[in-house]
Amino acid sequence: MLSQKKRLIDLYSDHFGKSPEKITQLKGDGSDRSIYRLQYSGETVIGISGENPAENLAFVQFSNHFANCDLPVPKIYTTHLADGIYLEEDLGSETLFDRISKEKKKSSDTVLNLYRKVIEWLPKFQIVAAKDLDFSFCYQYREFSRDAMLWDLQYFRHRFLDIFYDGEFGEADLLNDFRFFTDYLSHADSDFFLYRDFQSRNIMLKNDRPYFIDYQSGRRGALQYDLASLLYDAKARLPENIREELIDFYLECVQKYAQIDSAKFMQYFYGFVLIRILQALGAFGFLSKVKGKTQFNAGIPLALANIASVMDKVTVLKRMPALKTILDQLTKEQNEKRFADTHS
Repeated sequence: MLSQKKRLIDLYSDHFGKSPEKITQLKGDGSDRSIYRLQYSGETVIGISGENPAENLAFVQFSNHFANCDLPVPKIYTTHLADGIYLEEDLGSETLFDRISKEKKKSSDTVLNLYRKVIEWLPKFQIVAAKDLDFSFCYQYREFSRDAMLWDLQYFRHRFLDIFYDGEFGEADLLNDFRFFTDYLSHADSDFFLYRDFQSRNIMLKNDRPYFIDYQSGRRGALQYDLASLLYDAKARLPENIREELIDFYLECVQKYAQIDSAKFMQYFYGFVLIRILQALGAFGFLSKVKGKTQFNAGIPLALANIASVMDKVTVLKRMPALKTILDQLTKEQNEKRFADTHS
């Protein structure tokens, strides 16, 4: 059986009519896909090998559709999806996270302007591209409905609480809170494209222009979720006043494409912030404890700090007593530095 590298080299040779001089495996962060940079005479492309056929198909189909909508996404050069491989445009190595990590002040004009550039594109994905998008290619859930939300909350329950939470809670009480929460959030307008993982490591910067990757988990859903993902990305550590300024900027941008009731948007926004952070905590637990990628432990105290910063804004939380008690305890333990040893 041919190796991943050999299959990608053959695909490159078939498409470009020459063999790459060099192929280097890149770090894949939380992904199970294998990512390579193939080079010939200073020109590079990215080769992807993924074992999930539906995920590969979703990325390729969404990429082609977004490109047709003039969105800045990597060009797909060629595919051999039967082997789970494809070649795409190389957008370089600098992410938005890399750039902002160099800034000592997260409230600097540089950071603010970068995020503004990114946010200007977001409604185009959510509204413009959604109009003709074939959602049948969504490979996990076609929409972020009650079932998908409940899956995320149960993911937090099993992948984070089972590992890190020492307190007691009633299973039935917590499940009732989860069901109430998903029912509440499902009342937000949701006929849009939900990118799903719209965060600083999935935004590349090339010549200071943002390009977007890793949208293969996208589905139909509410506008609030992606903005929540971006602004409450744990390791980005944006100050709360900058987040509020960027929320206002987003609401200005989105009105260019649809008439959105800003008050109704904000009614549900912090609820989506909370469910996003809970999903992220589940992912941190899964990746660190199950996958052995211990670097994801560093996100736990930052995510808990984000929860602490929004709990008073999630007004519906008072109607979820079991979940609120758990979050009160977790954020209290974080303040007492219980999770300090996971931060690196």
